[in-house]
Amino acid sequence: MVLKSNTFVEKSPEPLSGIHNYTLNDFETYLTSLKRSDAPSPTPTTPVDLSNIPTIFLSSNFSLSNTQTFNLVFPGIGHFQRLLLSPEQQQKSRTTCTNGNISETSTKKLPTNQSLSVTSNGTETTLDQRHQKHSISSTTRLLQDKYTHYLDKIEVQICRELSLKSNGFLDAVKSHDEIHKFLKQTRQAISSLRQELTSYDETSLLTLLKLYRYIRQRQNQYLLLKKLRSLTIVNQTQITVRLLLTTSDYVSALDLIMATREIIQTELNNVHCLRYYDQQLNELNILIVNLMRQEFTQHLENELKKDNTEIIDEDKFGAIIVGLIRVNDNKYLDEINSKFEMCIQQTIDKATKEKLDEMKLKQNKNSDISDQTLSITTDFRYTYPSHNNSYHFSQWKSIIDHVLHESQLILERINLLTNLILDVFQKCLQSKSPDDYQQLKSKYIHQLHILYDSIQDRLIKLFNDLTIGRHSKFPALLFEQLSISDFSTIIHLIQTYTLTFEQSTIVSYRSRPFRTWLQAQTLKFIQHFHDERKQQINFILGPKDSEQWRQVQVPRPLQTLVDHIQLNGFINIDQLSMTITTNSTTTNSNISNDCAHIQNETFILPNCCLKLFTIIIDYCQCSTFLYIHTPKYCISDIQHRLIEILNIFNSKTCQLILGAGAVKIGTIKSISAKILALTSRCLQFILYFLLKIKEHFDILQQFSTNNELTIASTATPTISFLSSNKQFEQLIKLYNEHIDEIHQKLLTIIEQTFVAALSKYEVRAPVPSEYFRTLSTEISRFYNAISTIVSHTDLQYLFTHLNQIFKRLLAKRLKQLKIINDGGPQYDLLTRDLRYYSKQVQKLHGLETLELHIDEIWVNNKTGLNETEK
Repeated sequence: MVLKSNTFVEKSPEPLSGIHNYTLNDFETYLTSLKRSDAPSPTPTTPVDLSNIPTIFLSSNFSLSNTQTFNLVFPGIGHFQRLLLSPEQQQKSRTTCTNGNISETSTKKLPTNQSLSVTSNGTETTLDQRHQKHSISSTTRLLQDKYTHYLDKIEVQICRELSLKSNGFLDAVKSHDEIHKFLKQTRQAISSLRQELTSYDETSLLTLLKLYRYIRQRQNQYLLLKKLRSLTIVNQTQITVRLLLTTSDYVSALDLIMATREIIQTELNNVHCLRYYDQQLNELNILIVNLMRQEFTQHLENELKKDNTEIIDEDKFGAIIVGLIRVNDNKYLDEINSKFEMCIQQTIDKATKEKLDEMKLKQNKNSDISDQTLSITTDFRYTYPSHNNSYHFSQWKSIIDHVLHESQLILERINLLTNLILDVFQKCLQSKSPDDYQQLKSKYIHQLHILYDSIQDRLIKLFNDLTIGRHSKFPALLFEQLSISDFSTIIHLIQTYTLTFEQSTIVSYRSRPFRTWLQAQTLKFIQHFHDERKQQINFILGPKDSEQWRQVQVPRPLQTLVDHIQLNGFINIDQLSMTITTNSTTTNSNISNDCAHIQNETFILPNCCLKLFTIIIDYCQCSTFLYIHTPKYCISDIQHRLIEILNIFNSKTCQLILGAGAVKIGTIKSISAKILALTSRCLQFILYFLLKIKEHFDILQQFSTNNELTIASTATPTISFLSSNKQFEQLIKLYNEHIDEIHQKLLTIIEQTFVAALSKYEVRAPVPSEYFRTLSTEISRFYNAISTIVSHTDLQYLFTHLNQIFKRLLAKRLKQLKIINDGGPQYDLLTRDLRYYSKQVQKLHGLETLELHIDEIWVNNKTGLNETEK
């Protein structure tokens, strides 16, 4: 706290500085504050305290005429007056008198009554009245002194306020004088200015006003002349429009009508005689629009009838389109689309009729053609019901070639007109209104897409009509019953036309109807193709089985296909198959071999195996034909169906041979070792080609397209690539297991013979014994049954296991006879029988090097005896 004059001032302490660093300058602030505190302070003027003055005297409503105010100012005076009056006077004082004389009389009688009351009452009454009067006078004196004191205070306060505000009053008086002086000067300036304006008005302004009036008159006259000229133009509008229409200048006529309408709306808006002229212009505009539509339709038809070599009249055609754009008539777009569609329909109908009439003329010239049937070549392949499809397909193809060619020509003409229309749109609207140009262009392109779809829909309708025989001049054609090459021709034909169609269009377009139709036809063809082959397998190996499970001749063309597949797989199998079919018609196709040859191995095969091999060739050929134009899922579908055929063949073969189904249906009497060996060799023949088939489809999966025939949304493959690989692995496993089961069945047959012979074996003379002669005979019969059928490896495998069975059964019999390797007579006889057995087995062709290990029977026998003793 710092003392400042008579008060204290808050001050925060200053931070301490270093010790021994203070100087005299550091105390200057403190000394200055002391000097200020010692200086005498001015004596303030104490204001007068007005708080003890009653507020009633300061009120704006203060008035002594008010009884309440009077009683408050002079308290008690009214009460003393009432006490001095007699009761009668008090009663009279309460009575209100309207007459002034009565009031004066009552006031005059008052002293008389008082004197009378004094005379009647005596001395005491007079003293009370005096005492009361004295009290009233003293009270009045006190009030007068108090009010005088109040008045003095107020006067003192007024004087003080006047002394304080006298400067302001003097300033106000001074300002008033200055303002008065300024107003006087302003008045003088205004008077001078008014005199100058009066002089200027008389000398210059009147002349300028006259000049402005003349200028305004000239402007009005010019506007009148302009309106008259506009009226002249409006009057000549209809005549000029008629002259322009005679020359087909629709654009100029529309511009003139638009300019006239603008003149009427802007310059001649208030002319009464032209109030109906706008309606006349509207009628004239409608007339011009109708004329343009008619001429546009006629001109469009004429241009479509011309050849592609003839030049389009671009000026006239473009002028009509510009006129239609000017009037915002979008109906001409629909007219263009309808004319294009009508022209396409007429072209298709005309081309179809021409070709059908031409075919009818040829049939009339060659009446034998209608009765001609296709010659069936005698080859190894299975013949399917043809329904004369190949002959009908050639007719169908000739019609479609002609129709597609004509439709392509008219499409090129349409594209020329479309290009011209788009150029007119660009020149007319792109610079003026880009948004309108884009909107009009997108609308026209959308209509073109609809037109292109309509063209393909009409072509598809024609294909279907020709297919189901709706035309009386053309027989029915079943696509799904066509050959693989014919169906591939269909795909190539439609695909080529589709690509040409898409490339020839000016706007970007992707064909949807053709792709959908080809996709449906492809799936239908694959399904029918598979059903026929499946039916064939079921027929060959079904209840009415004609398969005798005998060796058949292998045709030379089939061996050629086998050789090609060994070297190159199934690549170009379609071309080789067609070459073989062609050569079979010119050469002797009955040349055949006894067996098939694969890598220096011979395969003696039954008829069902050859049929299955031709079916495999068909599937691979079908996939080769279709992989270029079909998506991957079609190739996977064919692969899956081929796997199904192979599974059916495997299961049917297992049921007929291992399950003795062929014996039950009466095809064969019993399941012999030869039939088992033939079946095993058949499965091995098919098993050899399974890996080749898998490689073939893997290659096709890599090169097949994803989007040639199908829409992107339906491009999901039916059978995935990984799933097909797993199915192939499972199929190979099933075939190997089936072959092993057949081998076990063969061993079971010979084991039963060994059991029957060795169960009664006795070691005695003569040597070789009768039992070993029987065994030798059965082994020779078994060998003769399978040796020419099975491979050398399988022969070694079977006789190795056969020898093990022999040793096991012989050791068991010797254990029963308790014959051991002791060098005794029985041992000698047994040794001679075993030598006979070894000699008979090893003299068989292919078994010379077979190791029999006959001594193992003694090891087994010794082990058995030791176990018996234990």
